Amino acid sequence: MMAVFVVINFFVSPLYWHIVTKSLERQQGIFWADITRGFFHVIEAELNRVSVEDWDASIKTMQSHFAFPLSIAPMTSTQLLESERSALANGEILVKGAPGAIFRKQIGDNGLVLTMGPMPDFEFNKFLLDLLFSLVVALIFCMLALLVAWPYAKKLRCISIAAEAFGNGKLDARAKLPPRSSLAHLANAFNSMADRIQELIRSHKELTHAVSHELRTPLARLRFSMEMIASVDESDKREKHLEGMRRDVDELDLLVSELLTYAKLDKSYRPQMEQMDLGPWLTDLAAVLDAENSTANFECRISSPDPKVPLLASPQFLERALRNLLQNAVRFTNSRIQITLMTVDDQVIIHVDDDGPGIPLADRQRIFEPFVQLDAHSNPDLPGYGLGLAIVHRVAQWHGGSVTVSEAPIGGARLSLVLPVTDNRAD
Repeated sequence: MMAVFVVINFFVSPLYWHIVTKSLERQQGIFWADITRGFFHVIEAELNRVSVEDWDASIKTMQSHFAFPLSIAPMTSTQLLESERSALANGEILVKGAPGAIFRKQIGDNGLVLTMGPMPDFEFNKFLLDLLFSLVVALIFCMLALLVAWPYAKKLRCISIAAEAFGNGKLDARAKLPPRSSLAHLANAFNSMADRIQELIRSHKELTHAVSHELRTPLARLRFSMEMIASVDESDKREKHLEGMRRDVDELDLLVSELLTYAKLDKSYRPQMEQMDLGPWLTDLAAVLDAENSTANFECRISSPDPKVPLLASPQFLERALRNLLQNAVRFTNSRIQITLMTVDDQVIIHVDDDGPGIPLADRQRIFEPFVQLDAHSNPDLPGYGLGLAIVHRVAQWHGGSVTVSEAPIGGARLSLVLPVTDNRAD
């Protein structure tokens, strides 16, 4: 901005005034001619009192009363254009040079021309004056710029301090700015990033701790079985230990699969979404699960004006979430599981009800955390690692929905998967 000011002041402004002066040259000539007309009238009246031969002496006498030169000479001795000679012959005042520099007018009818000028100019150092003016303007500009920039500098410093503290390991450091600040958007972006990183680090620590805990038991059994195989000779005992090792390997495979699925379903993960008819899809899924499980009876109901219930979702991961909900219901139920699909306003709700003992109120939020199991009611015949409902929670999150726990009308627990009809993930 200072460079623009210097260019305008020293280059554009002089050029502009030069163009303006050129365009107004004729009007300026008329203006100065009118100004000097009275001078010419007074001098001509004084000259008319004496003879033409005494005009030179009279001009020299009057010179002491004027601050600019006076002279009188024949028109033929003055270098003039033909148009200028014609103008003087017609009694006009001729303005030459810079506006108001030299003035000429014919006196009488004898071809003599009275010249006034060149006019004295007020002498001053224009460059120093322009420089002083520019320095004053620059100083004022800098003061105003500091007044504007100082609050920004303080706010940026606040964000910088928070970033440095966060980089040094203080993960709860946040930039605090007023909501109406022009840098509030930047601070909020940093805070969101910090929240995201802190959540990732917390989740990774939690996952690492849980994985190390969950892997330790099957690995210990494998090591024990390997040692036992080495110490026994009977084939039937060796086969028994080998069968145990196979179960441990299957358990490890299932655990790793669950861990990979949970890690993949990060909040930022966005699988391919497609339009699907949820009603027929859910009916078919319930029929498949009913055939796979002999310990529970599955009932599927659709309560919606449109039995197809169109929805934008990921069929693969939505099936994974529903299977986890139903496996959880199988774990707790006595004999009966109800699946209800309904639409309320702009939401699709899938209720999974069982007739088991229900879930205590204090545990209804905790069960969606990874590796949390309610061992008091778990079925040992259905092994699990506490990741099923955590996966359901993640699937619901990046579908823009949620999963909740309440009491089922048939006496047990109701787990409800709530999904928006429209695609709200961009919001």
